Amino acid sequence: MEFRNLKISTRLVAVMALLSSVLVGIVLVALLQMQAMRKSTQEITDNWLPSVMLVGNLKAAISNLRTLESQHVLNTDEAAMERFAQTMVGAVTVIETLRQDYTKRVNTPDEQALSATLEADWKKYQAQHQELVDMSTRREKFPARKLLEGDAKLTFDGLSATVDKVITLNQQGAGTAALNTEAHASQARIIMLIATAVALGVAAAAAVWLIRSITTPIRTVVTLADQIAQGDLSQSITVDSNNETGQLLAALQRMQTQLVQVVANVRSGSESVATASAEIAQGNHDLSARTEQQA
Repeated sequence: MEFRNLKISTRLVAVMALLSSVLVGIVLVALLQMQAMRKSTQEITDNWLPSVMLVGNLKAAISNLRTLESQHVLNTDEAAMERFAQTMVGAVTVIETLRQDYTKRVNTPDEQALSATLEADWKKYQAQHQELVDMSTRREKFPARKLLEGDAKLTFDGLSATVDKVITLNQQGAGTAALNTEAHASQARIIMLIATAVALGVAAAAAVWLIRSITTPIRTVVTLADQIAQGDLSQSITVDSNNETGQLLAALQRMQTQLVQVVANVRSGSESVATASAEIAQGNHDLSARTEQQA
C-alpha cells in the first residue's frame, strides 16, 4: 500500500507508534545502563568493601594475638598467664572465623593465590604460636622470648604483609568497580543525549511528513472548490488516492461533472427558448405583412 493511500487516522496511528517505539527504545537503553551501574555498585558493596572490612578486622585480630603472646611470655604469674592463654584461644577462633569468611568471598585468580598464601602463612604462625605458648606455660621464658622475637616475628611480619596485599587488592578492585560505575554513568549520559536528539529528529520529521501529507491535498481541494464556486468548471480534477482527501476530490469531481451537465442543459434549454422566440417573432411578422397586403 502506498503512503498516499493511507487514511489520516492510519497516518496518525503510524506516527504515534513510531514515537512510542523511539520512547521505548530510550527507556530500554536507560534500563540497560542502570543495570550495568547497579551491577558495578553491587560489586563494590557486596564484594570488595566487605572483603576490605573482613581483612582489616583480620589484621587487627592477628596484631591483638601478637600482643597477647608478648604479655603471656613476659608474665610469670600463673593466674595472669592462664587468663592470657584463654584470651588467646578466643583470639585464634576469631582469626580463623574471619579468615574462613573472607575465603568464601574470593572470586578472582589473583585473590585466590593470595588467599592460599594467607592460609599457608597462618598455619605456620599457628604452629609457632602453639610452640611459644607451650614454652611460656612451662616457664621456659628465655627460649619463648627468643622465638617470639625471632622466627615468630618473621612469620608474623610475612603474615601481616600478605594481609596488607589482600587489603590492597580489594581496595584496587573497589576502585576499579567505582571507575566502571562512573564509566557506565558517563556512557548512559552520552547515550541518553544521543537518543534524545534522535527522538527529537524523528518526531520533527514525522510531524513534517504528517502535516504535509494532510495539508497539501486539502489545500488542493480548497483551491478547486473555490474555483468551482467562482464558476470555473474547466479545471481538471485528478484523484490519485483513495483516502479521505482522495474521496473528497472524487466527490468534488462528481459535483463538477454534474454542474457541467446542469449548465449544458440550461444552455440547451435557453437556446431552444431563443429559437422558439425567434420563430414566433418571425411568424408574427409574416402575419402582420399579409394583413397589410389584404387591406
